[in-house]
Amino acid sequence: MVHWCTPLVVLLAAGSTQAQSTQFGLPGNGLHKEGIHIGFLPDWSHEGPLDINRALGGGISVIGDYINVSPSNYQFAQIGWHLPEILQIARGDVRPIYAPAIIYGSTLDTWTTDMTTNLVSAVKNVNQRGITVWLRLLFEMNGAWMSYGLQQQNFLRIWKEVTLAVRAQTNQTFMLWSPNIWSGAVDDSSQGYTPYFPGQQYVDIAGLSFYSSGFNKCINQVSSTNLFKTLFTPFYNLLNPSNLNSSSSNPLQLTSRIPVVISETSAPVYYTLAPSSPYYNQAGDTDISGPLPNISTLTPSLASPPYPRSDDELYIKATWFVQLTSNVTSALFPNLICVSMFNYFKRGGDDGGAPVLVDFRAVGGNTSVEQFFRNSIGNQTAYDAGYESRGTKVHEVAVPLLVVLLLSSVLIL
Repeated sequence: MVHWCTPLVVLLAAGSTQAQSTQFGLPGNGLHKEGIHIGFLPDWSHEGPLDINRALGGGISVIGDYINVSPSNYQFAQIGWHLPEILQIARGDVRPIYAPAIIYGSTLDTWTTDMTTNLVSAVKNVNQRGITVWLRLLFEMNGAWMSYGLQQQNFLRIWKEVTLAVRAQTNQTFMLWSPNIWSGAVDDSSQGYTPYFPGQQYVDIAGLSFYSSGFNKCINQVSSTNLFKTLFTPFYNLLNPSNLNSSSSNPLQLTSRIPVVISETSAPVYYTLAPSSPYYNQAGDTDISGPLPNISTLTPSLASPPYPRSDDELYIKATWFVQLTSNVTSALFPNLICVSMFNYFKRGGDDGGAPVLVDFRAVGGNTSVEQFFRNSIGNQTAYDAGYESRGTKVHEVAVPLLVVLLLSSVLIL
């Protein structure tokens, strides 16, 4: 495939930030932090992956997506709709992974072989266009909020069926097994990890949905210092046991360690939602269609009295990202190969009883937050030069002092 000409400044920037790992199709010159590749799950209706790359001044390593299917609609058409933009990016200087997450809108006893066939055809088509796929099939299967959640036997059956069908057609789609974070025992019979593990031969990569969600998922709160390390360690050790020959440290009986990713994450900030708001009667945990609200007009959702620094969006999001990608994290979890940021603005799910708006975004919202991420993982010079030479150059904003403090120190985990 012919590549676009790339300005020298971008080539120099890419050369200075190359991650070492190119396993499972990861681009050696994709954005990374401390050797951990960085991906994004864009809200395609507001900021697509091209917009995110421009804002960061570099190419993200993984482009996530959500593909909704149901018993009456299983053509996986969204993959085809988004493929042109992915191919456009791939013709540039970074060829990203495409990571579609399959959301099935019914119970798993209604999944059919025709659905498997269509899914395999869709990912094979992406592979034939030169793009590696990480297939995050029926993710968060250990959560009751998914219509297909907590259905262990049917999940295992479908996972194995799809895996074998994919591998019979292509070797450029990798199976990304991805439960939701669980704070209890890894072998809990309902929401633990092990009951949903289909076997090493059916898993290429293991992932986790892991958010720093504040208090009751509706009140702003800075993540505790050890939150990521404490909750991630049991999952990581399950897939990367210290002793493969020990049944106590290797309950899955793995013969080799499995690379791990954070499939989706953010430290969202919450805003109160008044009854007069046009979003008040919108269903919980849903995307906002049309123009997004101006965050400067919104009121942060705070405890009484407020938690420390809970009115500071930059501090909330930056401190969590540092936990995810510090040099201490990369040393503790050497087989953590990627972290993907959930980049949405949504109507909250009323989990804590208070209706809220939820801003998960690293890019496209608060300009100071975007500036932090550009300085942390992107390239300011390439950004200023108009990365990928498309569209109007985004205006630079001042770097807050917090960015300097966070990037000049190591978070002690």
